Amino acid sequence: MRLPNSKKPDFSRAYSKANEILVKSSAIQTFPFSPKDLVKEQTPIVCRSFKKARKYGVDITAFGSESAIIMSFQGKKIIFYDETKPDTHNRFSILHELGHEINGHDISKKMRTHTIGMKLKLIILQHSCLCLNRYLESAKTEGQE
Repeated sequence: MRLPNSKKPDFSRAYSKANEILVKSSAIQTFPFSPKDLVKEQTPIVCRSFKKARKYGVDITAFGSESAIIMSFQGKKIIFYDETKPDTHNRFSILHELGHEINGHDISKKMRTHTIGMKLKLIILQHSCLCLNRYLESAKTEGQE
């Protein structure tokens, strides 16, 4: 979901930063490399699985991602990822989320956007339930006549 007045992505800047990290990183010695090691080397962010998130009561699905998401939790930034996906998928997803951090994206805005989306889904669900309830009530009344 794109918010009005949001800036277009600067892919050339992201490409330059990725190349700089590729050249300077000691976490990248061979390919494929561990994205979690790169995250640890470049930032104070920790990576945790969706399974771990659920253990601590964090509802990842409420934020609209089925792969990975970066978020602030108890004052720390965490990248949560779906451990059931293939390694190649998780490498891409974790590095994608790292890109948000390295490029200075406002994750609170991202979370507000997802929260707005979830609120809209909830409103639609509540409306659907209300309509279904009215239908069932009217069918029940018609059946009694």
